[in-house]
Amino acid sequence: MSPRWLVRWRDACLTLAMAMVLALACGSSAHADLVVTGTRFIYPAGQKALTLRTGNAGQRPILVQSWLDAGDADADPARVSVPFLLTPPVFRLDPAGRTNLLLSHTGEPMPQDRESVFWINFLEVPARDPAQANLLQLAYRLRMKVLFRPQGLPGTAEDAIGKVAWTYLPAENEIEAHNATPYVVSLASLELESAAGAAGKAGSPRPPIALNGLTIAPLTRTRFRLPQGAAPAPGKNALRYQAANDDGEIIEGRLPLSVALPN
Repeated sequence: MSPRWLVRWRDACLTLAMAMVLALACGSSAHADLVVTGTRFIYPAGQKALTLRTGNAGQRPILVQSWLDAGDADADPARVSVPFLLTPPVFRLDPAGRTNLLLSHTGEPMPQDRESVFWINFLEVPARDPAQANLLQLAYRLRMKVLFRPQGLPGTAEDAIGKVAWTYLPAENEIEAHNATPYVVSLASLELESAAGAAGKAGSPRPPIALNGLTIAPLTRTRFRLPQGAAPAPGKNALRYQAANDDGEIIEGRLPLSVALPN
């Protein structure tokens, strides 16, 4: 990455940080105009490149900076090592304008028995409007998954969601997801039914326990902490989820929840 690109990225981050601090002290201009087609990106092994489509749905020009990371949202782009190239890393979008980005694998060896997950970042920096000189211009960051999918994996990514085994760990106040499939399982939302008899304020039943934005790595066990005082009800249909398939369609379903036996 060029020093000029890094300076622009850091300046944009500084602009965002200052805006967050000062937003309560004065007016702000807050509206994201960047549009990215898709909810996540699947990169099949062996493919030369993947096209990412972006557009500007606003009424003013914007500058967009893009980079990838391996899971650390706070990582310095200059120090991140990922097996992909993304071009262009910086581009301008005029109102109603469109730009295609090319994502290409560098050829570095990747695990062949499971998917690998990376993240693509888009930082939108609006152009300054002289007519709104007294308003802060906010930068917006969009972060989306990139899944590298080896050839010949058994099963399907959509079927993998229903094969995750969920266990409630009362002592730790956590739920554990055992993903024995080779696919990354991403849930937009997960709701756990509250235990029968559990009551909220004034004796009213507790609402479902909601968790959002869960990512479960393949061939691993992943734990998620529950809110303090949560009392999930184990059972055949205790979990209700929403997820997006490879086509971006929202799918819903229910899953069982078991309870870990005390040691």
